[in-house]
Amino acid sequence: MTSTNSSRLWLWSAVLAIAVAAVYANSFHGVFHLDDTRSIVQNESLRTLTAPATLLLHPDNVTRPFVAYTFAIDYAIFGANPAGYHALNILIHLASTLLLFGILCRTLLAEKWTGQFESSATPLAFCIALIWSLHPLNTQAVTYIVQRMESMMGMFFMLALYCMIRGSETNANRSRWHLCATVAAVLGAGSKQVIVVLPFVALIYDRCFISGTFRAALKRAPALYIGLCASWLVVGVTLILTKSFFAAGLGMNNVTPFNYAYSQFVVIIHYIRLAFWPVGLCLDYDWKIERDLARILPCAALVLGLLGITAWQLRKNTAAGVCGAWFFLTLAPTSSIMPIADLAVEHRMYLALASVVAVTVISLFALARKLLAQSNEPTPLPLRAIVALSVVLGLVLGGATVSRNAVYADSIGMLNDVIAKRPENPRAYAALAMDALKKGDIQKATENVDKVVLLRPKLAETYYMKGLVQYAQRDLLGAIDSYETALSINPKASFGWSNLCDAWTARDKNNATIRGIANALKTRSNEARVHMDMGSALAAAARYDSAVLEFSTAWKIDPTNESAIMNWGKAFELLGRESDAITVYRTFLAQNPSRSGVANAWAWILATSPNEIIRNGKEAVTLAEHACAQTQNKHPLMLDTLAAAYAESGQFPKAIAAAESALALVPKNSTLANEIQAHLAKYKDGKPHHEAK
Repeated sequence: MTSTNSSRLWLWSAVLAIAVAAVYANSFHGVFHLDDTRSIVQNESLRTLTAPATLLLHPDNVTRPFVAYTFAIDYAIFGANPAGYHALNILIHLASTLLLFGILCRTLLAEKWTGQFESSATPLAFCIALIWSLHPLNTQAVTYIVQRMESMMGMFFMLALYCMIRGSETNANRSRWHLCATVAAVLGAGSKQVIVVLPFVALIYDRCFISGTFRAALKRAPALYIGLCASWLVVGVTLILTKSFFAAGLGMNNVTPFNYAYSQFVVIIHYIRLAFWPVGLCLDYDWKIERDLARILPCAALVLGLLGITAWQLRKNTAAGVCGAWFFLTLAPTSSIMPIADLAVEHRMYLALASVVAVTVISLFALARKLLAQSNEPTPLPLRAIVALSVVLGLVLGGATVSRNAVYADSIGMLNDVIAKRPENPRAYAALAMDALKKGDIQKATENVDKVVLLRPKLAETYYMKGLVQYAQRDLLGAIDSYETALSINPKASFGWSNLCDAWTARDKNNATIRGIANALKTRSNEARVHMDMGSALAAAARYDSAVLEFSTAWKIDPTNESAIMNWGKAFELLGRESDAITVYRTFLAQNPSRSGVANAWAWILATSPNEIIRNGKEAVTLAEHACAQTQNKHPLMLDTLAAAYAESGQFPKAIAAAESALALVPKNSTLANEIQAHLAKYKDGKPHHEAK
């Protein structure tokens, strides 16, 4: 590959740098948004640089450890001032721009295109880099601070390609350049996992512009490709350490590879539309699964058509094939069949946009040259027209980027911008609710959290936020109910138990038992015994709804805990929800068939329920006989249940015999003896025992 020797190379680079700096100058006013708060502002692991291993392996950082380390450096220098974070983001984008410029300069001078771009390579590369660097579609990867992970990965991606190209040039120190490419790939893997496609893009590029065939490419530089694939090891380690392949987003449930894939047809066309007409940019789309075939099929046809053209061009080993492969491969990890929390986000186009711009600019240049019926030798007129058009377009796109950066300067303005474009986005309403709550505007907080409940009624986070607002209103019963709903959906939610305990303590100032257990729960929410104690205390206070949550949580922590199950079921019974109690008992017995206490509790409901729809004498007898057999007919409560079951099934002689056996096992004149005696009297009169309504 021929290297560029343009004496104006540095001048073009300087113009690019000035353009990027000018367009992104107002991004310094940008504030922290959405994920910035969790990943940067509230991330305590970023507060020190003296323990890098701890920082890099922290659960909040391990998926993108190198990016996290740069955030820690930012914090050490700038603290919580977002301007410093923006400065580094701009420098990363500028480096990416110059690397793209360098890649294009050398690519356009490749022997494959001998004589076609000798005098136009640098200006064309400048045009592509200028449009790409100023395009407002890139603002999410540059101005949204936390998405440094995308722009940093993109920078290392292009650095690796640039080093590969430089290593292929005559008299180049191949080993040094290939080592640099390997280091770049590894650092990119520590920035974002999308870089796993780098070896494929590099091999396709190598085949087209350097080696001619895949075999020749691999034979020419085997160490290079081994080095690039080393990035896969880093990605694999981060995935193993996180114990999860994908991050869960708010409201992402039941998303399969299939429905994610066909939704991506629409998303990819949306991305392409934004590349050519960047109107309606949105920080948070909360894109729903596509189900309308009238939308899916045309988009699928277009995407599959572009894929077909890419495959055809790759077979012909053309530059168009390389650009198509670059586009689809860089989008593949996030826009194919692997479900990810958000179906559509603009920063995923950071690398893919470069191929769209490159194909467009070079195609327009070729078309202009053809229309002017010029020879293959480049002439000034088409080139000057393309440069002029690119500068004008750069000014327009740059103006749109400046305008978009201004939206990032105000967190509330950004949230309102999201709602204006995606009015059913619950995350925007949730963020507005929390902001209003911090400012003491309870009415506004309530209005926004009610919209979240309407849009996302099945999420624990929804009821957690509702509980916060209710607590601020001193609606303690409402807050307790919301926190309990949240915890019933997700008992392991880290945000739940402490808030619920605070609400309990405020609500039960005079109940020392509940206050004491609530304090214990704040630090021991993973202990079944503490939840059992709280459930008992709440039941004693006749707060059976709350007791249900505690007993159910105790059982989930300790699935063999029969007492938790029986108390859980009893709380349901006291609420008049006998069918729920039966469901609890049935589930437990299916896994623990030898537990006589649960079988007895279930049989008692079936034999004595005031609701004739629930009563089932035959099934009650089966369960009660099982419970008595487990206890060798020596347990008076279970014999009493067996008697009630026999009576419900019309077997009164057996009912009388079972009741008399129970009486023989209890002290005379005791409370239990009196109850059994009352039941026995009914059986002797030929009547079953039913509990009062």
